[in-house]
Amino acid sequence: MKLQKNKKGWLEIVEAFTSVLLIAGVLILLAGNFKSDTQNFPSQVYDLEHAILREIQFNNSLRNEVISVSQASLPITWDDFDSNLPNVMDKIELENPSYLECTATLCRISEICTSEFPPVDEEVFVQSVFVGANIDNYSPKKLSLFCWRK
Repeated sequence: MKLQKNKKGWLEIVEAFTSVLLIAGVLILLAGNFKSDTQNFPSQVYDLEHAILREIQFNNSLRNEVISVSQASLPITWDDFDSNLPNVMDKIELENPSYLECTATLCRISEICTSEFPPVDEEVFVQSVFVGANIDNYSPKKLSLFCWRK
């Protein structure tokens, strides 16, 4: 009879140890998933910015709108997009997800495009694209897109 009580005690110890290991394993897996989501966010934003800029670059009407802006009026900040580049502004706003705030600047190739709006306390993601020419006109410009969390 004593022998069975000892076996029963060891069995309960093994069960308790196994349950602790299972719970710890689940917690480690959950912690790993949260960490990978936050590490993936910058690459998701860069991919989104790249897709928006490529669409502007390869869409004939949007590219022509960018090329038609005179070099003398550059740089064009986000505040002036509605009067100078309304379709480009609409495209950026349409493709912009609800969790991001995005602005853009159009400038000369040799200039550094900056934005007036990014908050100081947020991480800002920037992508730029070269918009150079159409069949009739060569007028190279740089379009930069600035995005951050809302």
